[in-house]
Parts: sequence; structure tokens; C-alpha cells
Amino acid sequence: MNTLLSLLFIALVLFVTGYLLGRFKQNYSYNIGEKRVSDLLSLKLDREQYYLLNNVTLRVGNGTTQIDHIVVSKKGVFVIETKHYSGWIFGGGQVKDLESNHL
Repeated sequence: MNTLLSLLFIALVLFVTGYLLGRFKQNYSYNIGEKRVSDLLSLKLDREQYYLLNNVTLRVGNGTTQIDHIVVSKKGVFVIETKHYSGWIFGGGQVKDLESNHL
């Protein structure tokens, strides 16, 4: 009985560790590009002239949409979408979903 409980405990620890590492890796790899752009914009933009918003979620209809970066200044409002992978992205003004080819 002790052996069975020990094996179940080890399996549980391995499962939880794998799950947490997977979540960390997923979040880190998907957001590293956004973090780099945010850091660069924060460093380079004069805070007196530019206001930076990062990771903005907006309610649209019955759902939401997420914008990586918004820069607001007297010169305009700039919306920046960040991607951190190689390949091509295809789309147009009338296309609801973009088509991508990841390399």
C-alpha cells in the first residue's frame, strides 16, 4: 500500500510540474516579442509626448479582441500588433481572418 501511494504521489508531482512548465513555456514564448517591443517603446519614446498602452482588451460584439500596443500622441494614435515568429502573414482590409505560413 505504501508503494502504491508513493507512486501516485510521484505521478501527481510529475504531472503538476509538467503542467506548470508547459504553461510557463507557452506564455513566455508567445509574449516574448510583445515584451521586447514594449520595453523598446518605453525606452525610446519621450513620456512627455507619447502615452503607451500595452495588452489592451476591448469588448467587440459578444466577444473581445486584444491589441498588443497603442501609442497615443499629438501626432496620432498608433496601433501595433507584434508577432514573434518567422514566415508570412496574408490578409486585407476586408478579410476577417489572416492567413499565415509559419517557418
